[in-house]
Amino acid sequence: MGAHTPRDIYVPQTSSPVLGFFDLPIKIRDDIYQRVLVVPHGIYLLQVYDHAVKTVIPGRPSQWLTSLYANRKMREETSVVFYGRNCFVFMDTTGCQTKLLQSFLHSVGRVNASLMSRVYMSFPSVKSVKDRPEKYALSEDDVDSLKLLRQFTSLTILETLLYSFNPICANEANQDTHHS
Repeated sequence: MGAHTPRDIYVPQTSSPVLGFFDLPIKIRDDIYQRVLVVPHGIYLLQVYDHAVKTVIPGRPSQWLTSLYANRKMREETSVVFYGRNCFVFMDTTGCQTKLLQSFLHSVGRVNASLMSRVYMSFPSVKSVKDRPEKYALSEDDVDSLKLLRQFTSLTILETLLYSFNPICANEANQDTHHS
């Protein structure tokens, strides 16, 4: 009778190409990386007794970065954003900043260290030179820490944390007290 039932009508299937993440333009991927990887506050690094560097990122889950290492291309693209656009705060909790920097550099490697642009660390301590109280020098640990900073070849901001205790003033105050 000419009446068509729904199964008699042929509807061609249109297939749109499936786009993978890497089919997106790099500018869009970079924007996604920026939104996911860059934190408004610092990424805090501290060293505990076992010499392992502990990373503390407030507001982020502990396994936050694991999916980013899915393949080499993603790791390369995300490393540029993660290391280049975040601020890394080295919290010297053991009194030996050099060991913290060395452990961190060992764990991330020279390539990632060379991408870092913003670092916060303790201000180098200044002490009077033995047998020459009129002269002051940086501690050996702080000199070594400053040498390690050379590996951060893209470093544009180095902010030092200055604590209220000033060993120079304390040393001079102690000398004045003993001479009075």
